[in-house]
Amino acid sequence: MRILLTGANGFIGSEVAKKLIAQKNNVRCFVRSSGSLQWLADLKTEFFYGDLFDKVSLKNALKNIDMVFHLAGVTKSANAQGYERGNYLATKNLLDTII
Repeated sequence: MRILLTGANGFIGSEVAKKLIAQKNNVRCFVRSSGSLQWLADLKTEFFYGDLFDKVSLKNALKNIDMVFHLAGVTKSANAQGYERGNYLATKNLLDTII
């Protein structure tokens, strides 16, 4: 199965990536260009650089994908708007792009 994994460069996302790869899935990690790949460096995976607010990059990342694991999200923000943008609005944009 071909899986798109958002949030792969976080600790939990990298552990999910390892498990999915061990189960013989093809994993495409959707990551920000500014994100660290320290926990993904040794994994046999495809990296796709993009942004959850860029529908063009999302559409390209979703090509030939069977399933999406969406783990990207904001865990630290100076205010409620940061959490809303990074969690709710980013997820809504991904869902709107898929549909």
